[in-house]
Amino acid sequence: MGRLHKVLGDVLALDGHFDEAIAAFDRALDLNPREVSAHHAAVQAKRCTEADRPRLDRMRAALDSAGIGDSHRVFLHFAIGKVLDDLAEYRQAMWHFDQANEIRRRTARFDGPDLAEHVDRLVAATRRISSPPTKPMAWATRRRS
Repeated sequence: MGRLHKVLGDVLALDGHFDEAIAAFDRALDLNPREVSAHHAAVQAKRCTEADRPRLDRMRAALDSAGIGDSHRVFLHFAIGKVLDDLAEYRQAMWHFDQANEIRRRTARFDGPDLAEHVDRLVAATRRISSPPTKPMAWATRRRS
């Protein structure tokens, strides 16, 4: 259920309903505290202020919890960095951004041939979609009475 509220928050944020989006992100976290991407999405939806200190504390606690994987740590470090940046605590913000980027560097796997194959498939699919049909569709050739 937490994931569904996170997705709802994403949709609301894309539509410009930021307060409702943040409420959905918070509900996602209430239902599943490990839905840490909701922390990141919530802080991206607005400029954070001193009123967001409890959120910052909650994210720091999540970061310190046992058993949290690197993919979650990346989201938390970026989210914490964003809040600290908004609060003009730049040195601490940069430390968290650096931590997130270090985890990304350490865990990222780049497969050039796989990427090339993926791009080739996208290009082929785009060509199929953008090229006109070779045979007219039945509805396009019917005469109107």
